[in-house]
Amino acid sequence: KLKFFTPMCVDVEVEVLEPENEFVAASNGDEVKKQSTKETSVIPLDVNTEKSFSEPKAKIVTSQVSSQSDDSDEETYSRLDRYGFLTGDNSNMARHASMSAVSLARNRQSLSTAHESEKSRRRRVRLENLRLEKWLFMSKNLKQEMTSRPKRFKRRIRKGIPDAYRLKAWSVICGASEDQSLNPSLFQKLLQQAKTTKDPDLIRVHDSIYRDVGRTFPRHVIFKHKNGVGQQSLANVLKAYSMLDTEVGYCQGMGFVVGLLLGYLREEDTFWILKTLMSKPPWNLSELYKPGMPGSQLLLYQFEHLLKHFVPDVASHLERENIVPSMYATQWFITVFAYNFPFDIVVRIWDIFLYEGWKIVFRVAITIIRDRRKEILSRDFEKILEYFRGIPPTLETDKVLQAAYKLKLKTSQLEDIASTFQAQ
Repeated sequence: KLKFFTPMCVDVEVEVLEPENEFVAASNGDEVKKQSTKETSVIPLDVNTEKSFSEPKAKIVTSQVSSQSDDSDEETYSRLDRYGFLTGDNSNMARHASMSAVSLARNRQSLSTAHESEKSRRRRVRLENLRLEKWLFMSKNLKQEMTSRPKRFKRRIRKGIPDAYRLKAWSVICGASEDQSLNPSLFQKLLQQAKTTKDPDLIRVHDSIYRDVGRTFPRHVIFKHKNGVGQQSLANVLKAYSMLDTEVGYCQGMGFVVGLLLGYLREEDTFWILKTLMSKPPWNLSELYKPGMPGSQLLLYQFEHLLKHFVPDVASHLERENIVPSMYATQWFITVFAYNFPFDIVVRIWDIFLYEGWKIVFRVAITIIRDRRKEILSRDFEKILEYFRGIPPTLETDKVLQAAYKLKLKTSQLEDIASTFQAQ
């Protein structure tokens, strides 16, 4: 039997008081025998058991998240969601019912996750366990699964990679692990160069990185401590990349991409995925962050044309109200929804984005607008922008993604729009 958990990327040492199953599925896909109840072991928090579907009680012993841990650590960890974000008191449902959309967005929760019933949680954990077993079986040769059975592999990607397996799957499906194996020392070399550089331009870039790390996921347990392990890792990856690509250097949106990846991977693995996404098709993220942000302009241009095609009445209404996509959708694209969307949908989008590219981002963006057509059409300028800010917590992950998959969007459409943009 498999005990499912969501990885935290950093180790938190806890004394397990009520272990129940014989094995846990480790974040790297290996099976690890449970420890005696009297021993102290390093495991991630938020363990969900298949047997009882209840989290085991855990007593915080020490934390590697930050050197600035204090007496409030135990209370802090008791209020983490499955992705590591601080939440309100989940036992106070009345409080959750009155939480504003902005508050839920800050906590990275959706209304559905904030009010998840025990029955829904059991179903979610059961499905996650079943998928994890399938992915562990495929892990014997993941690359072969991708090439020999592409339709089945794509279907499983779209159903969601299990949290406990994203550590391995993300690096493989985008090709970063293969590049990393060819140059295993690159990250450490770049990091050392970043520490010793005397280039004033690079020093200014690194100063900007240090100023921004505290603004990246400030309510996440990894990143909330100033100069803690999480912020240091975030800065290390960004500095290393700035040494590799001096044209891009650093742009604020990159921090959220790296922060998302660090929630599942080590610094070095995160760097290699970032390098792959920045420099290779179908992603080419570097175009979003270069001076002038040409890639961002292209994506918004494509999105505007797709909006006119799929939801023409909404597109016309927004145009009459002088609302352009850059006023509400820029953050959707430059962070691939990581900036302020609930993480239950963000990680699912990223599963597909790392495998298929930008098409899923357009599909989700159009679906969000299309499903809220009546609400948008009934509002004017200020009310529309306010409404857009409140959309993220209202999203239901499976409902949005299933509708997005059905959207008839072809790669050739995106290529034709891009050609028109480049010819201007």
